[in-house]
Amino acid sequence: MNPPQQQPRKSVTLETVANEAGVHVATAATVLNGAKSNTRVSPETRRRVLDASERLGYRPNRLAQNLRRQCTRTIGLVAGTVENPFFAHMATLCEGYLLDAGYELVMAMDAGRYRDDRALIETVIDRGVDGLIVWNGRETEGRRLVERGLDLPVVIGGFPSEAVDSVAVDFEWGSRLAVEHLLEQGRSDIAFLCPSEAQLLCTAKMRQDGYEDVLERHRLEPRIFTYEGTLGDIGPARAAAEAIGRSDDCPDALFCFNDLVAIGAMMGLRRAGKSLPRDVALVGFDNIPMAAELDVPLSSVDMPIADVCRVAVEMLLQRLRGVEGDPREAVVHPVLYPRASSRRVEG
Repeated sequence: MNPPQQQPRKSVTLETVANEAGVHVATAATVLNGAKSNTRVSPETRRRVLDASERLGYRPNRLAQNLRRQCTRTIGLVAGTVENPFFAHMATLCEGYLLDAGYELVMAMDAGRYRDDRALIETVIDRGVDGLIVWNGRETEGRRLVERGLDLPVVIGGFPSEAVDSVAVDFEWGSRLAVEHLLEQGRSDIAFLCPSEAQLLCTAKMRQDGYEDVLERHRLEPRIFTYEGTLGDIGPARAAAEAIGRSDDCPDALFCFNDLVAIGAMMGLRRAGKSLPRDVALVGFDNIPMAAELDVPLSSVDMPIADVCRVAVEMLLQRLRGVEGDPREAVVHPVLYPRASSRRVEG
């Protein structure tokens, strides 16, 4: 005997939900699809529609909605590799703010697979996103493409721009906080540790300018240590710090380009027999979540990235809602979180 054939399941439409809830189709559309309507929907009616939708398993046709609206309800994020905890945190924050606004995130994170960031940006645009958030702190083909003008709104995060909306971070201010803190802890020979890759970024110059400014005001000589490596490679930072620690002229404090450099430096200095913070004090930059959880909690300058992402998303959504005008620039100021890696050791 042949098994009974399963009847095809009828698709649940908006009209089906409206009939189940006992309301007009326009009312159901207002509740479920965000359709524009002059009808005021009471909380009780809204609840009936939502309950009916859940019972019937109704799923809105997002593609059809987007075609009617001439948008995809997606935003692109172009930034560094998520192997770096800083960029992973940024992606998580942007996604949260966008989801709250009814948008989804499309990410293109640079992990070295693209010849340049222009290809990265064009890849995201080809996905049909409504707008872009770009983290770019240097003069590149991608940045030039964005600043020449695209057919969609763009916000540059972290760094200033005169051509498009931007949310800049005052990196010099953050560096000054770090160096002033180290001086207050009694350190007088403070060096700046930076990977070679960072030298291509304007943020490295901004950090270094803030560092040198404070030392100059206190009539102290700057010491810059660079090493071959990338922003996220702890190994080369560890090797560089170990060499510094074994030298006859080891500084009594290191201000590191970012927290991953500082974590590598912490391991390298220990291998060189240095005690932290008694022999060498350490301060990082970015305040990634693991910084506070290390066995010697790491002092760090907080970006703060949550403010950057929130303001960038707000700026972009305003443009998507039709706000016009000249490019806008917002500035956020870092905050120092002093911890055991840099605090004065008594006795």
